[in-house]
Amino acid sequence: MRLGVALALAVAAAAASGASAAPPRAHVTVGCKEIYVGNPPSAALNGRDDLMLATISLTRLARLAGVSRSRPIRVASFASSDGQGAVTIAARGPGAVTFAFGQHAVAARTVTFLPCTGEIAGTPIGSMWKGTVTFARQGCYTLAADGGGAVARRTVPVGVAKRCD
Repeated sequence: MRLGVALALAVAAAAASGASAAPPRAHVTVGCKEIYVGNPPSAALNGRDDLMLATISLTRLARLAGVSRSRPIRVASFASSDGQGAVTIAARGPGAVTFAFGQHAVAARTVTFLPCTGEIAGTPIGSMWKGTVTFARQGCYTLAADGGGAVARRTVPVGVAKRCD
């Protein structure tokens, strides 16, 4: 009888943990109140692996050919903006892509970044958000950013060692 109770508890716990993971939203907006507060990590400053889309730079997303081939593929990233206006980012590929940025990150299929406004000594205030980009599986993904009507696209290999044209 104890084995039956233990098995029932294990099944209930597994069902509860699976139910707690909410599906991603269609869209989320991340604003000035959600910026990363603290010293920028060195990975956000080196630029080698940054993916520049419109006025948004996404760290660690330019070179993903050698990332783990486990599923899903989660990439810790920082999004930074020079404060020139809102930018919306989406992705398309062989699997779903979700973005989760900000202090209270919520996974979504598309994300709009609203940078802080203002200037310091004539230079626009920059904004940075900490987050994660999750790719469902390996393959070639096209990330697109719409910044005030100007759309920028980049295709990157995720977990595959091939060119994505």
